[in-house]
Amino acid sequence: MNIVGKWKVKELLFPTPNGIVSYTPDNLPEGNNANEIIMMLMYRTEFTEDGSMNTLMRVPEDKIELAKSQGAVIDEDGFAVIEQTTWKEKDGKFYYDTKVKGEVLGETVDPFAEIPVDEDGCLTIAYGTIILELV
Repeated sequence: MNIVGKWKVKELLFPTPNGIVSYTPDNLPEGNNANEIIMMLMYRTEFTEDGSMNTLMRVPEDKIELAKSQGAVIDEDGFAVIEQTTWKEKDGKFYYDTKVKGEVLGETVDPFAEIPVDEDGCLTIAYGTIILELV
């Protein structure tokens, strides 16, 4: 499988005291934090050939010129990179740099987390909370 390309959020999973809550573009949240979750549902994730993993956010049309004047690079779909890390493939599995640092029981934590691929070809990131599908 090749993961290079742009991926959209298929599903966000949030643990709650009552179990896991699922949000999708067809099942939007209401109440506290709804706007933040809806914004996350609109993000894109881009895996590039050179090993970059970019989180992309759509720039509102009326803000594109302002964003460009401030140095933002906006793609043909109106998205700009808001966060960047790296990804790699090893032994047929995919991993991304979570940027987590530290030690557990005296052992250095590996900042690379696996990106599982499900039977439908969707990717799971962010410790199992974001499921991506190819755009």
